[in-house]
Amino acid sequence: MHYGMNSPMRSRNWIDPSRKVWSSFGDSLVGVGKGIGSYGVNYFIHTSTSVILNGVVRAVFAHHVSSSPTAMGLVCRANSSWTFVTFYMFHDPTEQVSLLAFGVCDRGTFTPLRVSSESIELDAVHNSLSLTFSSSSVTGIIENPKGSAILEGNIPHIAFPGYAGLMKLYRTKVLATNFEVTPMTDPYKPIKNSIYKYDVFISHSSADKPIVQEITRVFREAGVRYWVDHEQVGIGESVIKKIEEGIRDSKHVLVCLSTNLGVSNWCRAEYGVILHRYFTGTTNKRVLPLYLENLSDDDIPILLYDLRRADYSKKDEFSELISLIKDS
Repeated sequence: MHYGMNSPMRSRNWIDPSRKVWSSFGDSLVGVGKGIGSYGVNYFIHTSTSVILNGVVRAVFAHHVSSSPTAMGLVCRANSSWTFVTFYMFHDPTEQVSLLAFGVCDRGTFTPLRVSSESIELDAVHNSLSLTFSSSSVTGIIENPKGSAILEGNIPHIAFPGYAGLMKLYRTKVLATNFEVTPMTDPYKPIKNSIYKYDVFISHSSADKPIVQEITRVFREAGVRYWVDHEQVGIGESVIKKIEEGIRDSKHVLVCLSTNLGVSNWCRAEYGVILHRYFTGTTNKRVLPLYLENLSDDDIPILLYDLRRADYSKKDEFSELISLIKDS
């Protein structure tokens, strides 16, 4: 089944990919109806601001007691093709428990990724939710007259900027107000007029570490300054923070293509942001794909499909790549 193939419904600054499920009435946002898949996913995205990579989205939700499960919350990095990251509150009437959760919808397939370990108490009128998203890091907070709770996590699945909005699961009836989106500074953006610390950031699957070590040996001999995780991330250090620093401080991003890369969400998070900025003309950084093995076209990540690729096994192509890294 393919989702998002029909034109989404528009209402002023809102898009309803779910078609006729969501409405805006003044400051109130309403969602009623069943969605797609086993979770019954529906979402509503706000388009008055440009797409954003890092920011905060907030809204206040009412929660009505139901004999069926209910779930509603916020989305970020959303497009009109059923792809987004979400922070939501969930109530299971059977177990009499309410929880917070993060999830990802990838082209119509919804996956819960992290659920709070302790139950929260929801309010019938005022549940203020906020979702802060920066790179792969997300923080969700709920505040209501009965207390507050926080949920933090890492979601590397979706790297591209997108819109913010609302989400619901099952047949939940949603009433939300006070919707607000605030963009934040892009941590991948280099400081103006800065001198790059590294010539290239190496994005690779950990399964390809042996061959990457050979590549870095050649880089050292050629005088190429590189960033690679197993050398720059120390024990006890934040992987996400170090990756952000490495990309910011590197002039280019080298993506090592292999069958292992296709299953690495971290790799997509690393090179996806730079590709977006490259295609939109907001960065001089380049994404440089390098074959580590023979691959069919179907094995090439779609984001890299139109870029010229070098082959590590071909000495002349690899030498050309080194020259490009050093001279550009």
